[in-house]
Amino acid sequence: MAKRTKLAEDPSKGLRTEIVCHFWRKQKDTVNIQAYNTYFEYYNTTCRALLLGVACTELESLSITTHEDLLDMIDALWKLSETTPNFDRPQLRAELLKIPTHIDQPLAKVNNSINFLFRLWLTVRIQEPDFSPAARSFQWDDSSMIKNFLMRNFPEPRSNRLESEILLESDFTAVNLFRMCGIRVNWTNQLEDHLLYDVETRTVSIYSLGECLQDHLSWSVSFWKRAEP
Repeated sequence: MAKRTKLAEDPSKGLRTEIVCHFWRKQKDTVNIQAYNTYFEYYNTTCRALLLGVACTELESLSITTHEDLLDMIDALWKLSETTPNFDRPQLRAELLKIPTHIDQPLAKVNNSINFLFRLWLTVRIQEPDFSPAARSFQWDDSSMIKNFLMRNFPEPRSNRLESEILLESDFTAVNLFRMCGIRVNWTNQLEDHLLYDVETRTVSIYSLGECLQDHLSWSVSFWKRAEP
């Protein structure tokens, strides 16, 4: 049996490539793993945070223990999406319970593992409030389909104007945004915080993981089209 790497350990370069390929369905020869350095800073920080806690760590609440377990989960998710693009959590959980790692595990641990996978894959703070008391987080329950859940937290733009109609001058930069408006840029790894504006600190959050954003966009168009009724 191939060696598996504990979540507390940073993944090797080869395992990082595997993670990118499984998460975003890419071929190995198309991946420039150096371009994901910033993403893996987020990935490793998120994994290490599992060990934090006094009475109980989040790691103890999961049904998985290794990075390879995450790859098994995302493979099951992609397989389910081929037949049921707009799946719900019970359907995904049923697929995961076929994997030896999750068999006989409490449903709560499987649910927390799903949250953790989504937190790494989508870079969205999907987490039970017990483990994120000081941060805004989302919870996916058994009553909503995946598309409805994500769309509820990422609504459509209020403007109906086409991108081609929105013209930005060449001097529209972060530096000039501060010089002209006194607005600072806060780089964030959390997709849900993108373009979030804090009135008190006059700070706008900008999603910094550009490579991941391109990967999200490349699969999401076909994914959501198949999820339409």
